[in-house]
Parts: sequence; C-alpha cells; structure tokens
Amino acid sequence: MDKKFKLLSTAALLTSISTPSLAGWEVQWIDKFEGSGVDWDNWTAQTEANYNNELQCYTDDDSSDNRNYEVSDGTLKIIARKNETSTYCSTVGEYKTWTSGRLNTKDKQEFLYGRIESRIRFHDLDAGTWPAFWMLENRINQQPIANDDDFASWPNFGAGEIDIWEWFANEPDLYITNFFNNSTFSGSDTGACGSKIVYNYPNGSQDVLDWHVYAMEWEQDQIDFYIDDVKVATQDMSGCTQYQEDMFVLINLAMGGNLGGDVDANLTKATLEIDYVAHCKESASSDSSYCNEEAPLGEDGTDPDPQPEIENAYIAYSGEDDTFGMTYWGDTWGTGTSITQLSETYEKSYELTPGTGWGASWAVMAWGNDVADSIDISDYSVAKFKVKSGSYDSVKVSVQNGNDSDTSESVYQLANGTDLGNGWVEISASLPKFTGMTWLGLMFEGTATVQIADVYLLGSTDGDEDGGGDDGGGDDGTPEEDKVPSGVSSGGSLNVFVLLLMAMLVIARAKKQSIIRRL
Repeated sequence: MDKKFKLLSTAALLTSISTPSLAGWEVQWIDKFEGSGVDWDNWTAQTEANYNNELQCYTDDDSSDNRNYEVSDGTLKIIARKNETSTYCSTVGEYKTWTSGRLNTKDKQEFLYGRIESRIRFHDLDAGTWPAFWMLENRINQQPIANDDDFASWPNFGAGEIDIWEWFANEPDLYITNFFNNSTFSGSDTGACGSKIVYNYPNGSQDVLDWHVYAMEWEQDQIDFYIDDVKVATQDMSGCTQYQEDMFVLINLAMGGNLGGDVDANLTKATLEIDYVAHCKESASSDSSYCNEEAPLGEDGTDPDPQPEIENAYIAYSGEDDTFGMTYWGDTWGTGTSITQLSETYEKSYELTPGTGWGASWAVMAWGNDVADSIDISDYSVAKFKVKSGSYDSVKVSVQNGNDSDTSESVYQLANGTDLGNGWVEISASLPKFTGMTWLGLMFEGTATVQIADVYLLGSTDGDEDGGGDDGGGDDGTPEEDKVPSGVSSGGSLNVFVLLLMAMLVIARAKKQSIIRRL
C-alpha cells in the first residue's frame, strides 16, 4: 500500500475518534518533494554550518553518485556518507570525516504562527547519528545572508531556536522538543520562553524507524507539539517576548560531535527521509487536523476574483505582474519587518509582517513617483485593492505629496469591503486631490499578517477640485464610482450628453441617500 495512503487512512480514523482542537488547517505552503532534485526556490543548502565539533561537511550535492540529497519516489532523503579518508571541507576550512546535508528555507519560505508539520522517518539506530526538524528566527546571522537585518547572533532576539523533533542515537527511545532564546541564556528565564520536554516513544527506538507526523502549532501565547494526533508538549508563551517574528524551517542530519557522541565505527551511511514539509493556518472552512496535501489549499491556488481589464487603470501591483515598483517597510524605529511571497497559493500575493519598535508598528506597501514609473497619483481618484486577513479589522490608506505638506490618512473597515469569497475582500478608497502626490501607502498595524493583491488606481479628477478626496472619514469604504475616466473626452455632443446623464445620476443618487438618511 502506498505510504501516503496509509497516512491518510490513519488520519481519517483518528479524526473519527477524536475532536481536533481547532476548526481545521489550510495549507499556505507545502513541499511534497515530487521532482527529481531539491527545489532550490524553497531551500538553501547551508554549507557553511560548523557547530558542536560535529564530523560532517555539509554540501549542496543532489546529483552526483555520492550526493547528500536525493529526491525520488515522492520523498527527500538526506544522506550522511563516511569519507574514505579525512577530507578538506572548503566551506568551513576544516578536515571532516563525513559529508551530509542541512537545508533551510531562510529568505524563501518563512512563517509567523500556524502549524508547521513534516512526515519523517529515520533509517538507522547506529550510534553517533543526530537528525533534526527545527526552526530559527529569520534575522539570525547564518547562511544565506541577505543583509536584510539578519545580523542577530544565536539565540538572541531575532535568532531564537525551536526544536520540533530532535533525536539522538545515544538516547534512542525518546525525542526532544526544546527552545533556545535570549531568556534561556540570560539567566533571567523562568520558563516564559519555553523549556525542554522529551517524549518517550511507546515502542522504544523502533518508533523512529517508522513514519510519523511531527508538528508544532504556534500562537503568540502558546506553542504545542504533536506526534501524529498526540499532543506531547504545551508551552505557555504569554510572558515571552521572543518568537513573535518570522521563522524558517531547517532539516538536517548531523554526525557525532559534542551532542551526537561517538559514531559507530562500522557505520558508513545514514539516511533521514522526509515525505513533506508544510505550513498551515487555521481556517473555519477546513476540518483537516493535519497540514498535508489532503488539507485544503489556501486561496485554492487561484486569484480570488480576477481583475477585469479596466480602461484608464494604472496597475500599481497585480497578482500576475509585480514589476510596477512595489516597495515596503515598517515604521522608522521598528525591527523585524518582512515580506514573504506565498508561492503555493494565489500567485504573487504576499504576507506582510510588521516589525516592533517605538510607537505604532506598521507594515506598509507603498507606490509613488519614486518607485512607479513617475506617475502622479493625484491624477487618479480611487485606489482599489484586494486584501485577505484573519487578524486585521481595518486598513489605513495614506497618501502624501512630495514635500510632506499635504497628507491624508483614511481608515477602511475590512468588514465593509466587497466580499470576494474565501476570506478576500475588495476595498475602494477615495484619493484626495493633492498637487504632485508622490506616494500611496496601505498600512496595517500590529504583529499579524495580511495578504494583498491587485492594486489599481482608477479614474481622473481633472477639473474636480476636491477630487472626491477624503480627509479621514473613509470608514465605510464607499467607492466613488461616478468619476469620469480621463480617457473620455469632454468634447462632442455625445460626450456632453453622457456628462449630463451622469450628472443626473449623481443628483438622483444624492436625493436617494438623503431620503435614506431621513428614514
């Protein structure tokens, strides 16, 4: 029987006899290792890692006869191989007796909260082996270094560690869940930022050789660990100020060293096998207790509501093309701001994660003259955009002219936007009439995440002094749909007729609104 079918059958049985603690999980990202090699769009081979006096040289080899990564039959194998002689490892400048693999998703797939899950088995019980499935905060000063504030030293803020599954051959009947962070090393921690908890395999060391699902369910105030459907540890994080920013996944196989211990002299090869690695978020529309390929895919892999072709629309940012000068940042005093593409969901949608710092902490997506084809946003009357958020209630739309002398900020409630289904709403924000306006910002306050897609600037306000602008009362998200597009000429009898007809519609609309207000 196929290994994945076995898992699903077991999952279905467990679901029938137990009630999941959450509504269900929706896949945001998953690597099912279905190709013929490592997907380097998801992973980096961390070849510069050299810790704990371990014996291995980590490589990026997934193709040679002595490869340390093999993707075949729907799984990834990380293979440690013993050298015939001690061999120079150029990435760390030392001689090593083994080669092995260590992959991470830093700068490629990073996550804030939700369920992180993998289905794993280890092929060996020989002494000295040390496989692990774990996470690090994304500002750690480890490969790859993108100079995007990734200068934090382990395990300080921005570089903390969480071990989801860690197994030592010298303690074969159990596996470890653990935390390393600023508090645990400062001497001031009282368990506020997690502690080591071990799980004893019911069948002893034999269990590590079998397929199991290992998972972490991560909220700001609580972190739980699971093997299959069994919760093995709960950590109260309500007093912890770490682990509130994006983290990335690591999977590796270390050999020997301070923690792995002496390696069996007869061992020449060890293999860690991974079926998939996935990240999910809670969804009221899902009843899946696992985060695997059978869980629903976030956004169903499609545009929630494809934007039609609009005459005279400036596409500031769309799901199909993000070459229009998008930029982003957090508040000036913050740290930890990031933007993550969700490659397995609606193409080119993103998660924004604000930093933390002085005052309000904002995540901003912004467009303007300096980044978007030198347009003048004041030529447009409405900004339309799609947003999906399970955490934010509102979005602040901020516009500003070049010398900061004119600024308008309006708050739009997401509940008042147009419901597009599957959690997506569309907001139509009125733009004020400034001269030489240089930027438009969509701002979200707090430490949660949000997805943005299809930002369009619509209509011209030529001849309209106030431009349909809003000085801060945009709470109802009402679009100004009666503006005349700049592509329509004001000359000619037909155009005059059209303008008169539109004016009559505006008057009728105003009267109708007046009657409604009186009622």
